[in-house]
Amino acid sequence: MIIVFLTLSAAYIMCRVIEFQVEYDHSKTVLGNVPKFSSLSEEFKEKVDYLQKKNEELSSKLKIKPPTLYMVDNNEDQVTAVNWLFFKGVLWEKNTLQGLNKEALGAVLAHELFHIKSYHYLKGKAIQSVLTVLGLLVLSVMLHGFVEAQPKETIMFWAFVSVFSFLGLVKLLEYFVITFDNYISRQEELDCDRFAIESEGSEFFKAEAAYFKQKEEEWILRNPSKRWKPVKAIRSIIYNTHPSWEERLELTKGKP
Repeated sequence: MIIVFLTLSAAYIMCRVIEFQVEYDHSKTVLGNVPKFSSLSEEFKEKVDYLQKKNEELSSKLKIKPPTLYMVDNNEDQVTAVNWLFFKGVLWEKNTLQGLNKEALGAVLAHELFHIKSYHYLKGKAIQSVLTVLGLLVLSVMLHGFVEAQPKETIMFWAFVSVFSFLGLVKLLEYFVITFDNYISRQEELDCDRFAIESEGSEFFKAEAAYFKQKEEEWILRNPSKRWKPVKAIRSIIYNTHPSWEERLELTKGKP
């Protein structure tokens, strides 16, 4: 019976490995098909020059190789750090470049570079994988012991029940692992914000807190059925792995 559980565990782990490979290949494909900052038109020249210089300066401060800066036009407002062992980059949305001033863009860059310096993405994947493997091994041993303790005349029935129980417990395990990883991710986001505030000042983060507060209020108005939920639960839905506007505003207290 232990072989069955270990086989199911191995299959689950293999699915995660494939998922990881797909994400890696997707990152390479995306970065291979979007323009680098060095090839952008005069429209963004002032901001691009500023960010290229700031990229060199902050990377030197963090003691990392400056990542390549890219721009994509998906009509969104976000910036993403791409952080693999063999290639790194910061992917900027066109809307973000257009909408923020140079100083605010510098603060965003500092935040993303700290992600790269700390290998947050890869650490998160490693934590998820280790916790999942350990959890699957514990489940395998527990259910094997349970089945073996049953009377021989009913052992096949309990073996059948245990296999389905195992699959259900795997989903429960995955939920707890992701919840824990989301908590770690929020702490990492705050660490990135602290570095950005220390290196670039707090004005951008005060403005960002006001922006997210407005978005939170708009979300509640669009989802009146969720108003009864505790504020913490609502923010967990809105921000997911990111800190709330109040947490970010708290970081700027006493900062210039």
